[in-house]
Amino acid sequence: MKAKYLFFSALIPAALAVSAYIYRNSFHADNLFLIEGVAFTCGVICALAYLASPKNNRAVLLLTAAFIFSIMGDFYFRKYDANSGLIMGGFFFLLAHIGFSIYCLTKVKFSWFIFAVIAIPYVIWYFTVLMPSDRLRSGGFLAFAVFLYLIASCFSFSVSIDLKNGSAASWIFTAGIACILVSDSFIAARSFLDNRRFAFLIMPLYYLCHILIALSVTLRPAPGIRR
Repeated sequence: MKAKYLFFSALIPAALAVSAYIYRNSFHADNLFLIEGVAFTCGVICALAYLASPKNNRAVLLLTAAFIFSIMGDFYFRKYDANSGLIMGGFFFLLAHIGFSIYCLTKVKFSWFIFAVIAIPYVIWYFTVLMPSDRLRSGGFLAFAVFLYLIASCFSFSVSIDLKNGSAASWIFTAGIACILVSDSFIAARSFLDNRRFAFLIMPLYYLCHILIALSVTLRPAPGIRR
């Protein structure tokens, strides 16, 4: 597929996401084919972007791997019981964040200041709000795993922010990472605080994260070319 047509391929995961949302609200059940299809097609789009210009887009394969890890993480979240599902699912989502972060670090210089601005409020929220909850207070390894994932999420968001040379594609990618960070925050509130006020936004934000990341890849020019 020619690079200039890749932009339109982002309509495929968007259509799957809308279908999954409608299916959920119509039948009060999840259609795993539609749900996992969003991440899968986004991974395919990234792979096609690599094939369109392999010498200039090697880092984009990290995104394909990240989407695969996301599928595996979602599988464990759904298949296993509460604690083991969170730990195993969180492990694969952690690998996804590592993929996102390494991809960003090939394009953006890490800033301790940006990381601190993002991470410090989340660390305070973790220790003052999440940590006192029954599940985290009684589960040492689970508490450590959740904290590690929180730090990794804040890190991947911070390195996605390019304040100096950010293009439209770069900011779309940043918006995608922001979506998954907020979605994970709502998951934490639901899982540990039994706060379901914003639970209805978890999956739409999850879908939007994948779509925006894939879209950013289709819009990103080859290195050395500014848009």
